[in-house]
Amino acid sequence: MGGGDARRVLVVDDDDAIRQLLVDLLSDAGYRVEEARGGREALEKVRDGGRPDVILLDKLMPDGDGTMFAETYARLPGRHAPIVGLCASRDGEQWATRIGAVAHVVKPFDIEHLLSIIAAQVPAA
Repeated sequence: MGGGDARRVLVVDDDDAIRQLLVDLLSDAGYRVEEARGGREALEKVRDGGRPDVILLDKLMPDGDGTMFAETYARLPGRHAPIVGLCASRDGEQWATRIGAVAHVVKPFDIEHLLSIIAAQVPAA
């Protein structure tokens, strides 16, 4: 995730169909998108490949859930991208607040609402 002027989004979700939909939507909207299937893979990406402008983070994943990612990410040195929580559970808003997310989106999500939340979190291209 280094170099270039495109606004960068890291999509972290273990559901392949949802992740691919998000990658396609965000790419079509002009973002450069990186993806991870779980919290551990996402941590590797932010450690090794630079920092995204915003992170779209699922709550429940088998390989390092969203809470584990957010807590570990917060302890990393340097700039931290805002996190947008993404989940289908009833406590999504409380979870997002607990992990320090700037917003949360409920699955199934409204595409325009999701894009407006992400656009509000990233610098202009």
